[in-house]
Amino acid sequence: MSDKKTTGTAEKAGAKTKTARKRETVMYIGPNIAGVVTKNTLFAEGKLSDLLQKKIEEIPMLQSLLIPVSELAKTNAEMENPCSAVSICYKKAEEMLSVKKKGGVIDGSN
Repeated sequence: MSDKKTTGTAEKAGAKTKTARKRETVMYIGPNIAGVVTKNTLFAEGKLSDLLQKKIEEIPMLQSLLIPVSELAKTNAEMENPCSAVSICYKKAEEMLSVKKKGGVIDGSN
């Protein structure tokens, strides 16, 4: 019986954490996407535009370039390292957007 209470409490705490994250302002640190979003755009309470949400569905990697403002300093430092995950995501997003812009096909095999 105590396990259920503990689990329930943990689940509630997790739900609160997820809610708090959703409400935090995020910044898009990825490459400019014409007509959709520009680098360093802020989204209050994490509410993204419909155009950006659609683009994220096409290129899910863009989601990793939406950074909570509380993590910007750390993320900007990571961007300086060409081997960091966020730096690699930025470069891949640039490549994918460039291919799409040229009308190419993204095969995802890289």
